[in-house]
Amino acid sequence: MKRRLTKHYLTMTEYTFDLFEPNPSQILRTKYLNIQDIRKMKRQEILVLRSYLNEDFAGAQNLGEESC
Repeated sequence: MKRRLTKHYLTMTEYTFDLFEPNPSQILRTKYLNIQDIRKMKRQEILVLRSYLNEDFAGAQNLGEESC
């Protein structure tokens, strides 16, 4: 049981890290996050979501730079 629990938390940690690694400040802007939902996702889904979030963040940065 202890071993399975450890793997469970390790997976949640890895997925959360993968999701927010490109833009850690996104964590502060996140309004809703259910760690159990992250845990249920497949690794490929996490990477696709990460890519989507990264594209949105890059677009927001570009808009901010243009208005200056």
